[in-house]
Amino acid sequence: MDRAAGYLVKAFFSEGLEQLLWHIATLEALAGQPDRAIASLRERVSLICQQTNDGKKSVMKKVNHLYDLRSGFVHGSKISEDESAERLFEGRSLARRTVVWFLHYLAHVRAQSVGIENLPEQKDLLRLLDLGQGDVLKAKEVLQNLPIDFPLVSGWS
Repeated sequence: MDRAAGYLVKAFFSEGLEQLLWHIATLEALAGQPDRAIASLRERVSLICQQTNDGKKSVMKKVNHLYDLRSGFVHGSKISEDESAERLFEGRSLARRTVVWFLHYLAHVRAQSVGIENLPEQKDLLRLLDLGQGDVLKAKEVLQNLPIDFPLVSGWS
């Protein structure tokens, strides 16, 4: 979270398309993983930012466009001012919304009186996002009915 917040601040003090690089770095710091493709980042950000299927598809399309623009910028392609202005707004919006979502998540966990030593790691939260909302609800039902010492339940084997 600290790294992502730092990247978001850098974006606000950068100019032009350099802002986009920091906004994408913010998204990657929160919802990306080094060993995962853009597809997982795109899907996670869409789950965080939208509720409807159409909204999720729109966010995924925006993330794709942002990555294309970022790649073009990094590799020296000429980018129109109109396109860059619109994409900068989209990148800023997605980065801010994702940061706010993670802050709410952390506030919720803290309100549950979970000690710092029991906080789930980022990879655990991302794994749950990868399941999707329907599968998370099913998993919650299953987990509530498991014995405490699952899977090595004494007397079962």
